[in-house]
Amino acid sequence: MPVTGPLKSGGIIHVPMFARILLSDFMVADLTLGNPNVFYELGIRHLAKPFTTIPIFATTSALPFDVNMVRSIPYALDQGKLTSEATEKLCEAIAARLRQAIGQAAQTDSPIYDLISALPPLQVPGPVAQTLSDRMDAQDTFRDDVLQAHAQATDAQRREALQRLEQSLGEIGAVRRGILLELMIAYREVRAFDEMVHLCERFPDDLRKNPFVLQQWALGLNRRHAIGDQDRAVEMLAALIRSRGPDPETLGLLGRIHKDRYKTHSDSPAAGGYLVASIKAYMEGFQADPRDYYPGINAVTLLIHRGSKQSLKEADELIPIVEFALKRSGTQTAGYWNLATLLELACCKQDGRKPKFCWMRR
Repeated sequence: MPVTGPLKSGGIIHVPMFARILLSDFMVADLTLGNPNVFYELGIRHLAKPFTTIPIFATTSALPFDVNMVRSIPYALDQGKLTSEATEKLCEAIAARLRQAIGQAAQTDSPIYDLISALPPLQVPGPVAQTLSDRMDAQDTFRDDVLQAHAQATDAQRREALQRLEQSLGEIGAVRRGILLELMIAYREVRAFDEMVHLCERFPDDLRKNPFVLQQWALGLNRRHAIGDQDRAVEMLAALIRSRGPDPETLGLLGRIHKDRYKTHSDSPAAGGYLVASIKAYMEGFQADPRDYYPGINAVTLLIHRGSKQSLKEADELIPIVEFALKRSGTQTAGYWNLATLLELACCKQDGRKPKFCWMRR
């Protein structure tokens, strides 16, 4: 069974991911962005299969040392995009490797099996493989149902379709965790934040404590913006930081809440405090992982908006670091947010700048 695409599951629906890694006849792994999740999954695959794994990477940067010796297929990007010619060459190279594997002529592509030639490949017992396959099928079927709901004409119709889908699941506690997470994200994508929050509140205890769920739950509370929601979301994120330490996603969400409060209370004495709190959260988020430019660019635009001599100095010092983080991704012009960040950086570097038109975009 081929792996047909990335799992849009928030990074924590592990069963379908592990099932595909263990059961797929062939796997293509793109190592371009240095995503630690991809390297982790590649390591699992290398232990599970001696060959039929095909790493690929864009030549925008060198591969990390530990995977540099793995037989990978390079491809070229032109300003962050695949040209038709490069796409054709990449497809031909992947097809050649697949033909080798199908014809039993594949070379070992796992460093583990190169090191230990007598190591027998992992054999997944038949009943286990069937269970994993069934769970994958159930997840894929539910994802198809979500896509049909999202295909409705209006957000109201999409929301109603998702509500019907939730009702069809029966008792929430008996539903597989991966499907519940898919539904949570589906509500978020149609801005059904009230339904999203109510769903999170009914999650089983283990799921309610999951960091990703807590982040999304806090996001939903902030966007719903009922009385007390923002206070609750701030406490939820603060508790997560206390228990797990700082990370860009949690602090980015915290910065967004304070920024929204600043917008809401712009004419009150509390506004300045919210602005300072937002800048602080975004700065700490970027410091937690300078590879993630999202909290960095938000810190820059808010520092410029604040407009003091010290904040402008801090913004000037931060801009090249954020710019490097964006360029390091190798795809700064691919995707809406990457391009928007590139344009926003250009605004922020203008003399006498105060980018009122873009600082509230996120």
